[in-house]
Amino acid sequence: MACEKDKTTFWASISIKALYNEKAEVIGFAKITRDLTDRQLAEKIILQHAQQIEHKNKELEQFVYIASHDLQEPLLNLTNFVELLQYEYGSLFDETANMYFDVISQGASRMRNLIRCLLDYSRLGQQAKLVRVDCQQLVETVISDLSVPIKASGAEIHFENLPILVGYATELHQLFQNLLSNAIKFRKPGVSPDIRITAEQTAEGWRFAVSDNGIGIAPEFKEKIFLIFQRLHEREAYEGNGIGLAHCKKL
Repeated sequence: MACEKDKTTFWASISIKALYNEKAEVIGFAKITRDLTDRQLAEKIILQHAQQIEHKNKELEQFVYIASHDLQEPLLNLTNFVELLQYEYGSLFDETANMYFDVISQGASRMRNLIRCLLDYSRLGQQAKLVRVDCQQLVETVISDLSVPIKASGAEIHFENLPILVGYATELHQLFQNLLSNAIKFRKPGVSPDIRITAEQTAEGWRFAVSDNGIGIAPEFKEKIFLIFQRLHEREAYEGNGIGLAHCKKL
């Protein structure tokens, strides 16, 4: 703190340097005062904004959690009663009516999956702890977990010399699993996936890249695909709920 002539105080950075004569004797001092009031005010505003954002995020997470649970109960009732109708009165319905019941059941099942995805999305990053992560070993584990689709698609995954860094192990595992799963899923017909993972150290930190020889993404859709529940293809062509890349972005 520093003080003006009128005795008002303000935040300041003060440097004091001794002055010497030719005999190396102290003959005085030089003082430089830098007013930090504006910087302190800016830091206070930033802190307030950060606290407001954190509060809003917690409110949003709570809303998603409550809304999702409230939605699941009527869906469960719907599914149960459709099954009861088919079981007890199935002989009274014709083929068209049974088809309608199947459509209702499939729609309810898909809605339950979407709600679970929404809950998973809202919980990402909660209670995560920073640890040392060997990314080379982590990717090997992910590849082992995806061994069935990798073998079925004939995918080849190339990676080497990935770094050891401090990060969130579970979240990084999920990130690479989503990216590799997408690369395997969105492949060209009749072409085995060829996937490469690289890491490059920059001034800001490590930059990872995951590239493949799949169907690609048109430039006009590169923002849309990272939004939750956004899809570019019909469900019959590529299964999924359109949430994998939204997870990646949030992670």
